[in-house]
This record gives sequence, C-alpha cells and structure tokens, in this order.
Amino acid sequence: MLQFPITDGGTLGDGPDGGTGVLGRLGSPLFLEISPDGKVPVHKDGDDKWVPDSDVIVQIIEEKYPEPSLVTPEYFNVGSKILPRFVNFLKSKDPTDGAEQALLDELRFFDDHIKEYGPYVNGDHISAVDLSIAPKLYHMEVALSQSSRV
Repeated sequence: MLQFPITDGGTLGDGPDGGTGVLGRLGSPLFLEISPDGKVPVHKDGDDKWVPDSDVIVQIIEEKYPEPSLVTPEYFNVGSKILPRFVNFLKSKDPTDGAEQALLDELRFFDDHIKEYGPYVNGDHISAVDLSIAPKLYHMEVALSQSSRV
C-alpha cells in the first residue's frame, strides 16, 4: 500500500480505514506530486521512480519475480474487451445500437470463464490478467452506480 506522511502526524495507510484514507486523499497535493494524473495504483520502483499504471506495475513485478509467472499466454485475452465495450456503452446515445448487448456479452463470457476455470482467470493461481481486470471492473461498478443508464 502507498504510504506517506499526512498532516496529523500519522502515515497514510496505517490506520484502520487504510483504503478509505487513501481514497480520501487521492487529490491531495502530495499525492499529485507522486501521480500527477491522479492514477492509482502507484508503485515505487528501485530507482525511486513512481509508476502509476497497473499494467506496467505487473510487468515490473514479473521481471523482478519471474517465478511463478504472472503471464498466462493461454488466457491472456480473457476480459480484454470488457473495458472497450464499457466505454462504447457509456458513449452510446442510441439504446438500440447494440453497445449494451456487446457489453453484456463480454461480461457473460468473462463470468462463464471464471465459473469454469476460477477462482482466477488462470484457475487456482492469480495472473497478470486478474491484476489488470480487477481495477477495471471496480471502476465500472462505481461508474454504473452513478449512471442514469442503469
């Protein structure tokens, strides 16, 4: 978890509300120094450089700890169409253009895959695909909870 000093003398992330505390301060000047675009998650690599991209973070972890591998070529594309279909759905002004059905089809395919092979995309072992898709699914849930289209 990202930790940095906060004005009350504590460390962000060290309290009982760890996640809430982090999310509540994502727009703070200190956080924006670390991640100017406000992206999460962020990871500090060995060169004291902050990396604010989950896919790049997975690559860094894979290079540093190659065994067991997070890369699963067989299922690498599972879930890869969900976010583009979701963006199309949100941008769509025509309820009959198929954007909603395309999103539902992708989500159903993903759900069926997890039911058959789960609990993770690659079965019993977490993979880069899981680490990539999980935050996207969370952001979709948040966006849909605030959308008038649902």
